[in-house]
Order: sequence, then C-alpha cells, then structure tokens
Amino acid sequence: MFDDYLGLGDQNLANMRAVVFSGPSGAGKSSYLQWLIDAHPAFCGRDMTRVETGRPLRWPPLATIQTRLVVVDEALKLADLWKLVSLVARGHTVLAASHLSPMTHRLALPAGSRLFDLATDTKKIGNALTRQGYQFSQLDLVKFKANHGSSYTAMQRIVAEWPGPERDFGAALRHFECYCSVRTVRQAH
Repeated sequence: MFDDYLGLGDQNLANMRAVVFSGPSGAGKSSYLQWLIDAHPAFCGRDMTRVETGRPLRWPPLATIQTRLVVVDEALKLADLWKLVSLVARGHTVLAASHLSPMTHRLALPAGSRLFDLATDTKKIGNALTRQGYQFSQLDLVKFKANHGSSYTAMQRIVAEWPGPERDFGAALRHFECYCSVRTVRQAH
C-alpha cells in the first residue's frame, strides 16, 4: 500500500522541470517515482524514457532521448547528476531517485525543480507502523531515525527480528539495538 505522506497527489507538478527524491536505500524513492508515473495527473500516461537501475546506470546518449519525460532510478554518482541537469537544460522533464546528498542537488538543480529529502522524515515510518498495528512513541521514531535514518527496510528488519508477541515498536527497537545489527556501507560518489 503506497503512502503519499508528502501529499504530492494534491500538488501541481505539471510545470516542474525536475522532481528528485533523495535518500538512502529503502527510503521509498523508487516507490514515489512509480506512484508519480502511475497516478499523478502531471505524469500518468505520458510517454517516457526510463534510465534503468544499475551500477553504473546505463545512460543512453542524451541526444537520442526523444520523449519529454525521463525517469532515472537510481542516480548514484555526481556524473549522474550532471546528466540529469543536462537533460533539463535540453528541455526534458526529469523524475529521479537519487542517493546523492540533498545539498548536492540544491546546488545543481535549476529553478523550477522540486527536491524531496526522504532520509529525514519520521512521519512515513509512523504511518507504516500504524498500518501494521504497532504502537510507538515519538521518542521511538526519533531514536530510530538517529540510528537507522528513515528507511522502510531498516524498520521492517527491526520488526522482523522482534520475538515478542506484543506489537510494540519501542520494545522491538530496544531488542534490536541490544541483540542485532545492521551494517550500513556508504558508497563513494
């Protein structure tokens, strides 16, 4: 079930030159991209070119891209950001998921672009926990974000490791931090 916790369904994105979702793996970037393509009136049903996920991204020559809408799922390097900016300069509208820092995007994206930082929002984690029937406090969410970012994947791992019968995210988080671990590897950009 998709959670439009950013409220993009109610926002007019028709004149945006670029819409970029920035965050770590598991933060919901690709899900938001797919939702925009499938459901948002500014993008639904439009012809598009999709630059496929991969390491490295398999970029076609920019001059060969004929569609106005280009979807890029996952920008990992500064070279990918440069290509995004070049596409916008060529008149394309770009929807992108990116692992690059929000500050990097703020410095590079042109006016008429929107950047959404999915790494810092606890609301989406709270919504997901509520849908799964978990109790939690705001302090639980703050502690989770401090140690694990705002990743659905990390939240699911913590819940999966919880042996207790009660659906208490605070207890699951304390158990996980005491007995389990997640190894986060930062990629060089």
